[in-house]
Amino acid sequence: MKEKKKTNLYPAIPFTRMMLEQLKKQGYKYLQIEGRTHNNHIDHIQPHSLILIPFKEFPEDPSDIEIYEPINSDILLSWADDEIGAKVMVSYVKAGL
Repeated sequence: MKEKKKTNLYPAIPFTRMMLEQLKKQGYKYLQIEGRTHNNHIDHIQPHSLILIPFKEFPEDPSDIEIYEPINSDILLSWADDEIGAKVMVSYVKAGL
């Protein structure tokens, strides 16, 4: 898989169970998962941190489809509760909120 060379940074806050519940209450249905290296390049294979971007609807344009996880997934619940070795953050800014 090719590493994307993109360095756009967005303000992000830690992903916790309380944050997950807040996103559900606000009507979000998907979280886009963006892996970041130490120098903030996108890399989904060996990320240093994960940025989660909330979406209320799944993108229709195939060029906008990246890696998404449904808000009710067990994976997101485990990330909200446990330390997975990578820092997990949520960014509202990229989603245009």
